Amino acid sequence: MKLKWFGVLAAAGALAAIGAVPASAAVVARYASPAGTGTDCSKAAPCSLETAVESAPTTIGLEVFVAPGTYVTGDTITATEPIHVIGAGSSRTRIETSAPVGIHLSNPGATVSDLGVDHTGTDSGILVLGADGPVIERVIATSHADGSAACSLERDATLRDSICTHDSTEASYSLRARAVAGQANAITINNVTAKTTWGAGLDARAAGAGAELTVTVRNSILRGAPTDVYSATSAGANASYVSTDFSNHGAAAIGGAGVVSAGLNNSGSDPLFLGPTDFHLTASSPAIDSGWRDYASALDVDGEPRNIGSVDMGADEFHPVPVPTGGPAPVPHVVPPAKKCGKKKKLKKGKCVKKKKGKKGKKGKK
Repeated sequence: MKLKWFGVLAAAGALAAIGAVPASAAVVARYASPAGTGTDCSKAAPCSLETAVESAPTTIGLEVFVAPGTYVTGDTITATEPIHVIGAGSSRTRIETSAPVGIHLSNPGATVSDLGVDHTGTDSGILVLGADGPVIERVIATSHADGSAACSLERDATLRDSICTHDSTEASYSLRARAVAGQANAITINNVTAKTTWGAGLDARAAGAGAELTVTVRNSILRGAPTDVYSATSAGANASYVSTDFSNHGAAAIGGAGVVSAGLNNSGSDPLFLGPTDFHLTASSPAIDSGWRDYASALDVDGEPRNIGSVDMGADEFHPVPVPTGGPAPVPHVVPPAKKCGKKKKLKKGKCVKKKKGKKGKKGKK
């Protein structure tokens, strides 16, 4: 579903941010557009995405609204303040980046939502590193370079209702989770679709003395080749523990003291995506209604509502008919019943007209 820019989606972001700050704190908004210039960053005079995010003041509850369109950049966009970067939808606001890291969240209060990242750089399309607590939601991140990652979580973080995918023919990462020496990272992954053509759908590793990594996966689809989930430790790390439930994945592999705990509610069946690069669900997907409501949020990756009852696994919530995007409901086409005329009339061009009497032949005259 395509959401209205600065409509329901923006209002929802504002309400969430307002609820997260003291009543005395005012929510400050900044605006970015593909052709934005200057430093005003107002609704009337939007600035560039880099300026809107990186020159943001230190204000709790600050929001950066990113208008629909394509943003082409070679620079990493770094959120060092507690801001919420809000796009107009994962398919409407697109960031095409060749920077080593596309978007870097390094503040505990940083959140990014409702946008897409197409990444050709060498490291990560979207990265959490430098602080615990950032949130990524309703994002579609795709990476292409060998050895890079679409989504990389290297501190405590939450990733939900998002698609992370990689299409390289060499070992690469769609979803990478990490802990290094001295860290104890806890990562939550809910309703995520992670797919790579070469490597694990989820690659979780703890490396270095005392490193501990815990990754909790619910309602998600993890697909890779030749394995779907990988968990490993090295260089004196204490643990790398991956727990999955109500999720769709097949083969898992471990290294060192790595652990993969697969729940009883998982499925290993082909999730039946719409296509090789379209990770929405088909009508016959086993992921439909196979998730657990308690782990799901209100909206899927497209901003469409999750079902009230059973929810789907993965980023997409399947809807058999298009979800209305606002405005009046479409009027169904109704074929009216056939018009009937009396015995002395007949239907002609939609109207009832009198029947003409037939002429008698000469033989009938006396």
